[in-house]
Amino acid sequence: MDSPDASIAWTSAFDAETPPSLTAAYGIYYIDNQPALLRALDLPGSPTPADLPGVIAACKRWRFNAVRSAEDWRLSERHMTAIRDPLASAGLVLLTAPDNNASAGDIPPLLWERGLRGEVRPFATSIAAARATATATDDQPATLWHIPAAPIDLLMVIGRGIRGYSLALGPDHLTTSSNASSDALQRLQAWFAAHEEEVTASVEVRDTLALIDYSPSPDAPPGEPALEGGFGAVAVAGYNPAVFELRAASDSDLTEYAATLFPSYGRMDLENYGKLVVYALRGGSLVTYPQPVTAGPDGVRYRTSFLWPRVVQAPPGGATRTPSERASQVGYRVQVREGTSTLATVDFGLPFSTDVYFRLPPAQRLAIRELVLSLLDDPAPRQIVPDNTLEVETVARLSPDGGALLFIANRLGPQQGAIRVPDPAALNLGSDFSVTVEYTANGSTAEVIDGSVQLDIAASEALVVRLQ
Repeated sequence: MDSPDASIAWTSAFDAETPPSLTAAYGIYYIDNQPALLRALDLPGSPTPADLPGVIAACKRWRFNAVRSAEDWRLSERHMTAIRDPLASAGLVLLTAPDNNASAGDIPPLLWERGLRGEVRPFATSIAAARATATATDDQPATLWHIPAAPIDLLMVIGRGIRGYSLALGPDHLTTSSNASSDALQRLQAWFAAHEEEVTASVEVRDTLALIDYSPSPDAPPGEPALEGGFGAVAVAGYNPAVFELRAASDSDLTEYAATLFPSYGRMDLENYGKLVVYALRGGSLVTYPQPVTAGPDGVRYRTSFLWPRVVQAPPGGATRTPSERASQVGYRVQVREGTSTLATVDFGLPFSTDVYFRLPPAQRLAIRELVLSLLDDPAPRQIVPDNTLEVETVARLSPDGGALLFIANRLGPQQGAIRVPDPAALNLGSDFSVTVEYTANGSTAEVIDGSVQLDIAASEALVVRLQ
C-alpha cells in the first residue's frame, strides 16, 4: 500500500487527440470544464493492453472517472499509446503518482505504517481527510489516495472536503458478483457521481474548534496516537474541528477559533509555545492533554508556567487520593488574561486510536463524551448536537441548492437517538425543516420530531440525509 500523496501528476506522455481534460481551480477539479469529484480506480501495477477491457468495465460499473497507478510508469511511447487511447476513448482520466512520499496532506508516515501492520485505526481516514483539506489550495484541491474500500471511509472522505480520491479495491469488489459490502460501496459511488456538482459546490460546516497538529521536529510525525484519538473523541461528541498545523501558522491565525485542543507529549520549541501564549492572551481557550510542555525539542527544560502553572503528578507508592484530590488529578484550568489554559491529564483520545474503541463499555464512552464537553462546550458550542447516548461522527455541508447535507458514520452497533440543530439558520434551514434519506448503506431511517433529526441507525452505517 502506498502512502497517500496530495499531488497529482499528468504528463504530456498521456496526451491523446481528445483525452478528457483535467484542470483545477477554486479548490475543485474539472473534467472537460465540468466540476467533478475525481474518483480513481487504483491499479496495482502497470496495466497491459489486454487488461484494459476489464479495467474499463470496472470503472463503468463502479462509476470511476479516472484510473491511477501507484507506480512511476516507465513505458515505451508505443506501449503508453496502447494504454492511453482506449482509456481516453472511454472518457477516463489517466493519473500517475511519481512521488508517493509527498508530505502535504498525507497521513503522517508513522501513522500510515501502523495501519500497514494491520492495526485497526477507526478515525485514521477521517483525520487524514481533514489534514489534506487544511493544506489544499485553489489550484491543488484536497486529495487522498488509496483509501480503504469501505462506505464509512468513503463517506467521511467526501464529507470532509476531499475533491479527488482513489479506492483500493480487491478482487472480491471487482468481480461481477455482488455482495453486501460491494453493493453498498457501489451505491455510494453512484450517489456521489450523480451529485458531484452539488457536493463539490457545497461548503463544510465547522465548529470554532481547532485540533493543533504539531510535532517537536519538522521531520517527525505529530504526537500520535493523541492527535488521531483526540480527533475521534471530539468527532463522536458532535464536533467538526479544523486540523490546524501550528508550525505553518502566524500568531494571529489561531484567533478565529474560540477553542483549541492541543495533544502534547511534553516538548515544544519556544516560537510555537509563544503562539499558544498569544492565543490565550487574546481570549482563546487552550485545552492541552495529556501533559504540559516542559522542555524544548532537544529536551532542555524551560519555563512554561504561564500556560501550565502546575505539574500534576500521580500519588507515590500507589497511595489513594480524596475525591477533591482525584478531581485535581484529572487536570485544572487557569485564567490567562482574557483567555484560559486548561490541562487535562487524562489521555481521553487514546481508546479512539486503536481497536480498543470498539470494546469500550457504554458507560466509559459516555464518560469520555461528557469530559470532552466539559472542556469545550462552553467556549465552542456545537453546530450539531447528538444525544448523549448517540455516538456517531457527523459532518454537515451547506448545499448550494439550499439546506444542508449531513454525512453520518456509525462505527458501532445499532443505535437510536436524535441530533439537534441549535441554530437552524447556520445550516440554511428554517425552524420547520424536513429530512430525506439520500443514501444508506444498511437501511437506516431518519425523521424530524420536535425540531430534531431522530435516527434509527443500523450497525456499521454510512448515511447521507438532506435537511431542507
